[in-house]
Amino acid sequence: LKDRYLPARRWAAWALGEIGRKEACVPLNEFPLARDEDMEVRTCALISLGKLGYTEVLPRLRALAKVVPTEGSQGAPIPLRVAAVRAIGLLKDEGSVGLLTGLLVGSLDARSLESPLVSFEAAVALGRIGSAEGAEVLEKHMTPAERSTRIRHACKWSLTQIRGQEPDYKVPPPPHPSPSYFIMREAPCGPGGNGD
Repeated sequence: LKDRYLPARRWAAWALGEIGRKEACVPLNEFPLARDEDMEVRTCALISLGKLGYTEVLPRLRALAKVVPTEGSQGAPIPLRVAAVRAIGLLKDEGSVGLLTGLLVGSLDARSLESPLVSFEAAVALGRIGSAEGAEVLEKHMTPAERSTRIRHACKWSLTQIRGQEPDYKVPPPPHPSPSYFIMREAPCGPGGNGD
């Protein structure tokens, strides 16, 4: 997590969530989230903390998720907001249902500057949490008023989770992104690069 080599930090932040050892929570919370300047390292750390069940990070996750764009500011970077919302869902935090439904409702307002990626993750998180409170909002997004078929699909999946039914498809986002996408994107050499 403290390595100077950026891909090593990204893989470490990701791998600690995959390994699943609780003792990784404090280092993940201290180093990548507080000190690393790379957004992908922080994104992997947020999701790993969600996978590890580290509820102490919930205030930070909620704060990141809330920083929505307005006409005067861009808000928090979208990848960090997406990761924060996904981590809230992985933590199954019922105390965040109101926040998540608010993020989802923003996608119905044509004037809203809310990212569809954040709204999508909010829909999935509501299904992971399984709270009946979110069902009413999810159902509103099953109508043509919701322009995004991806968000409608996530709402359908979430409603089946809340109702205790078995969905006939997998949850839309991957369970935990691998940093290989970021590493391959930045590699100057390698497959398809100058160093073949």
